[in-house]
Amino acid sequence: MNQQIKLGKINCIFFSLLLCSTIYAQKPVTGQVFDSKGEPIVGASVHVKGTEIYSSTDLDGHYYLHDVISGSDIEVAYIGYPEKKIKYQGQDTINVALGNNERFKWGLTIGYMVKESSSQEDVNFMGGFVFEIPLKNRFFIVPELLFVDKNRIQVPIDLMKKIKLSNKVDLGLFSGLRTSYAWYEKFDNNYWNIGINLGFGFSGSHFFYKTQYHYILATQANYDVRNLGYVSIGYLF
Repeated sequence: MNQQIKLGKINCIFFSLLLCSTIYAQKPVTGQVFDSKGEPIVGASVHVKGTEIYSSTDLDGHYYLHDVISGSDIEVAYIGYPEKKIKYQGQDTINVALGNNERFKWGLTIGYMVKESSSQEDVNFMGGFVFEIPLKNRFFIVPELLFVDKNRIQVPIDLMKKIKLSNKVDLGLFSGLRTSYAWYEKFDNNYWNIGINLGFGFSGSHFFYKTQYHYILATQANYDVRNLGYVSIGYLF
């Protein structure tokens, strides 16, 4: 009987110590989330992996998490930035800086198109807008809205993979689709086409250059277009 009482006391002490250690290991965590320039990010998601403990940053980039267990992974994410994971080791404050290598960008582009048909070779100048929408692993969706001369609109949509050449320069390899529509005074001369883009380019923090080859899959043009080549430069914001 006495032995059972002793065992019961030992079990109570053991579970009490275990409960206390668990409670002691759970602590609140606060901090701020910044971009690479040190500016606070509003609306970033801060989440303890595998739990329902999460927070969003306020106007000053602050967040608060309750009852975080030591050894947990804290995940910080915001649209246009690569997700960041931090191992929690009992800190009271964790400030997080998100890199900007994969943030959303838009810009202006100018260039020219070389068109070779069965009858002639033309050079047409173009300009418009370009966007870089980050996905994962340095893949991007790159839609553009281009105005060619005064009577043609082109909309390329490319999937691009960036390969880092240096801290300031990336090589971009891309392929995708391009649709084109042209209009003239006479309705019979209007036409559209759609085809596949293949190309490469170089980009820095703002400036970029790219060249493309366009293979036509289908067209409504009344002449035989053999090759289309594109060269453009631009500025990203």
